[in-house]
Amino acid sequence: MRFNFFGTQVHIGFMFSAVIMLLMIFDKSNTAVFALMAAVLHEFAHLACLIFFEQPPKNVEINALGMKISRGQNTKLSLGKEAIVALAGPLMNFSVAFFTALLTNMSWTNKAIAINLSLAIFNLLPIFELDGGRAIYYLLCIKMQEKTASRVLTVFSVITLFFLYLLGFLVLFKTKYNFTLIMATIYLTVLMITKNHW
Repeated sequence: MRFNFFGTQVHIGFMFSAVIMLLMIFDKSNTAVFALMAAVLHEFAHLACLIFFEQPPKNVEINALGMKISRGQNTKLSLGKEAIVALAGPLMNFSVAFFTALLTNMSWTNKAIAINLSLAIFNLLPIFELDGGRAIYYLLCIKMQEKTASRVLTVFSVITLFFLYLLGFLVLFKTKYNFTLIMATIYLTVLMITKNHW
């Protein structure tokens, strides 16, 4: 499905729609559904922020693996605004968690709050490819050269990944089965290596 949203071409892939339908049918706990909703709202906040700054992306593709935002070649924001765009996603998740806690008191409330808080906190980690890392990079670039900012953030990223590995193995040792954090940390490490941030 394709449509235009404030000058941005949005494409929703068939696999994304299929995943939504499967989750609605088989996910009785609704955990995956809440996680998907939190992720969609997170990415929508980035998109809305770009539109607010009058720099709408050229294309947005939503598929089973997430959302890809392609910005035009002439898109140019100040470093401060770039940091705001990066932080928009986590701020959306914090807002959803806050208003969910404030306005509702149902069986699914705690789960929705936990998922949104977890997504926001994880994305705020000072690691390349995460929103927190991007925001720190742009803010550092205000005070120093890009290469220096990149080196500083690389140090932050390596230290944070080290502690994530420690925490991941601790969780695995305690639960005997939960390796989610380790897999996420490996994924972030591979991203840093493939994109020459290491």
